[in-house]
Amino acid sequence: MVSYKNLPCKLVGLIILAFGVSLQNCSENESGKKPNKKEIIDAINIDIWIPGVLEPYSQFLYDPDGDGTFEPDDLYPTLLFQTNVTYSANMYYVAGPEGDLSEEINDEKDDHLFCYEVTNNVISVTYKDEDSNDLPFGWQTEWTTGDVEVTGQLTITLRHQPGTKTGDCSTAGEVDFQVVIPIEVSN
Repeated sequence: MVSYKNLPCKLVGLIILAFGVSLQNCSENESGKKPNKKEIIDAINIDIWIPGVLEPYSQFLYDPDGDGTFEPDDLYPTLLFQTNVTYSANMYYVAGPEGDLSEEINDEKDDHLFCYEVTNNVISVTYKDEDSNDLPFGWQTEWTTGDVEVTGQLTITLRHQPGTKTGDCSTAGEVDFQVVIPIEVSN
């Protein structure tokens, strides 16, 4: 058993000071804010509608294993769209084991970027919102179909890019979640 009575007072003071500094570093960064950690996301909800014509349709997606990668074998329904139509699409709800993360992700939009990749030019995606640095965020988007009947996939990725966000989806950052959704466009 160690006896603290035998330690010189200066050494005890240094240990206490070092412990205090390490606690400070764990709880706050240089700006005095809590560090921006990667979220664990296992559920998202997307509202999709035609402004002035169609009420929002909610598409709920769930990641059963909770790793943030929504696997193709998780059997997401195919989203059906009409040709030559522009739809509004908003992330409505993003959640993880800690509960609803929507507000947190919106508050940290300077460090997050929703990325949208499509196959077969099934739709084109336009960002309708920005962060405080005028970079795309992607919570609110427009999805426009062309005049050709086609099937393809939409991959939505939420990239966590604290301090590295440029608005480009190919830049550095961790993936908070990624989901692949089948899409069919027809008349």
